[in-house]
Parts: sequence; structure tokens; C-alpha cells
Amino acid sequence: MTDKNTSELPIIDDFVRVQKTTNEKAVIFYFSGTGNAKQVAWWFSEAAARKNVDCQIVNIENVAPESIILTPDTLVGIISPVHGFNYPKITSDFIKRFPKGNRHVFLMCTRGGAKLGNFVTPGLSGATFFLSSFRLRCKGYKIVGMIPFDMPSNWLSLHPAINEKNAEFIRNKIRIRAEKHANKIFAAETDFVAYRDLVQDILILPVSGSTPVTRKQITRKVDRVRLINLLQILGAVSIGIRPEITTFESVHPQIKHGNPCFLTIS
Repeated sequence: MTDKNTSELPIIDDFVRVQKTTNEKAVIFYFSGTGNAKQVAWWFSEAAARKNVDCQIVNIENVAPESIILTPDTLVGIISPVHGFNYPKITSDFIKRFPKGNRHVFLMCTRGGAKLGNFVTPGLSGATFFLSSFRLRCKGYKIVGMIPFDMPSNWLSLHPAINEKNAEFIRNKIRIRAEKHANKIFAAETDFVAYRDLVQDILILPVSGSTPVTRKQITRKVDRVRLINLLQILGAVSIGIRPEITTFESVHPQIKHGNPCFLTIS
């Protein structure tokens, strides 16, 4: 990967390079609304350095897909948050406009995770990997990984606010996971851990990537997600973790919400 002066991928203000002397190269394109996806991309770049891989992370907001020129040996990663159980429009459009090629690509996403005892509950990817992998395969790329990461949830209309202690717990857990998955990807192994969530992702497909326009559609969409989250909480109860009821206003008093309470884990 070289800079703009050599007509390769342009170096932009908001990118991080981690480089060592090696012939192996990788570039991770990211979109991050609150910093979660960028954090995972940075963890991957750190793991790349330890594997002697020359790695860039690039903010897709600052680069035109049509201007991207990659060397034949470049491994490509794409990471973005999940919005409406799919990649947000900016990421989907980036993939649509991504130039054709035959390189290896690994896809990642960040979803809303919450602390459940000593575990981090999984979020929902929905159509995220289905649609993006199909588009990239049609362009000639080989998909070598689909990896979701359950970072601290910021979906306050569904989850209670997460305090800093629990957020730090989640980040530490996911950082360990990120290094494990990065080591596999940079060792030229495939990693399709997203297949473990195949059933719940198929269940959420009817509302994935859609924009609800009526109150009835919004209610159906939220109720479906709450049902899946409730099943996760009931699973926790079955192994002895006790849930409690917490009012939304007591957790996040400056925001009013129509539903008065949420299930949280003590």
C-alpha cells in the first residue's frame, strides 16, 4: 500500500499505519459512528504488526472507492457497525462502488453487546454478512472471514445505558477475541464465526435493512428484537443468573421513553 504520490490508495488524515518490514499487506476499511468499529480495526492493526504484516486502517468517509488501487497481495478487511440489522447506507454504498478484484476479503461488524454475568450477550447481525458477501463475490473477491464483535451497546431505545465498569469489561473481553480472530486471518486461515449466529440472523431477516415508516412496523421490529433478547435472558436465568427490573429513567434520566422498564442483569 502506498500513498497518493504513487497513485495508490490515498493516505488520509484519519488513518493509522502499523508497519514492519514485510511483503505481506493488509488494509482495513472502517466506518465508525461512536468509535467501536474503529477500535476493533485498531486492535487488528496491532495484531498485524505482531505478525509482520504491513497494515493500514482507512476511514471510508474520507476515500472514494473508485480511487482505490490495491496491490495483488493485499488482504482487504471491512468493518462497520450494524444499523437496522444490516450495514448502514454509507458502508453498503462503499461496497457497491468497490472496484472489482480477486483478492481475499474478510468482513466484520460491531453489534450491541451487554454484560450478562461473566459473559457478553451477542447482538444481531441480520442481513449484514449475507448481502455484503454476495456483492463482493459478484465482483470477484473471495470471502475468507465473517466476524461479528459485540461491543458496548449504544442502542438506548432497546438497552439500558451501560455503566463504564461494564463497558470496560466488554471491551476487555472483545479485545482478547479480536486478537484471536486477527491471528487466524493474518495466518491465511478462514474464520466464519458468524455462522454460529445463523439461526437468529435468519429470524431477523424480514426486518433487516428496512426502514420502518409506520408505528406498526416500528413496533413489530422492536418486539422481534426484544423477544430474542428475552430468550437470551431466560437462558441466563436457567443457569442461575438473576435478572431484575430497572426503569429506563433511573438509568438514563435525561431521556424519556414510552416503555417504563427493562430487564437487566444484576
